[in-house]
Amino acid sequence: MSLLFFFFFLMIRRPPRSTLSSSSAASDVYKRQYQRRVRGRCAQTSQREDKLSALHSKTSERHMSVKRIAELIPAPRPHWVGDGFNVYPVFGHLAFTQTVSPFLMFDYSAPKRFEPTTKRRGVGDHPHRGFETVTVAFQGEIAHQDSRGNSGVIGPGDVQWMTAASGIVHNEFHSEELSRNGGVLEMCQLWVREVCFSCGMMAMAR
Repeated sequence: MSLLFFFFFLMIRRPPRSTLSSSSAASDVYKRQYQRRVRGRCAQTSQREDKLSALHSKTSERHMSVKRIAELIPAPRPHWVGDGFNVYPVFGHLAFTQTVSPFLMFDYSAPKRFEPTTKRRGVGDHPHRGFETVTVAFQGEIAHQDSRGNSGVIGPGDVQWMTAASGIVHNEFHSEELSRNGGVLEMCQLWVREVCFSCGMMAMAR
């Protein structure tokens, strides 16, 4: 009797074979699905990396073509503009040519110390026509005045953009403070060709 009861107990505790086989089959299906997903993700990652690599190559080629060196300009020698600005003509022999258009000229006045004086150092009255001057002061001060009564001082970190007009003259000198106390002057000036907005043509610089 006890032996029959023991076998009956084993029959109850043991799961049906169909359940074991179906569970094993489900596990195999899940594994295959997981492996397919992993392979698919690896393939997508590889394709994405290939696209990024191709884009990087194209971008590098484009940047290299933009940064191509066209010409080396020998270091220019400085010259005096008036008696107050000892400048280096940065554009050299390319100044006032189509190569640097719409720019015309670029002068850089390297740091230079001036002793105190009662004399006005700079450039006297002169006209401009057909271009604009962009003046940047790094050290020292430049006083500017035109024949219409407009005036101002360009100090360290200041930028002046002046549009020249026919019939108006202007001058540029060291400021009164720089002349009185002396000091270092460093500045640059860029000439930019004017554009006629009605016709879209460049003005003739004079």
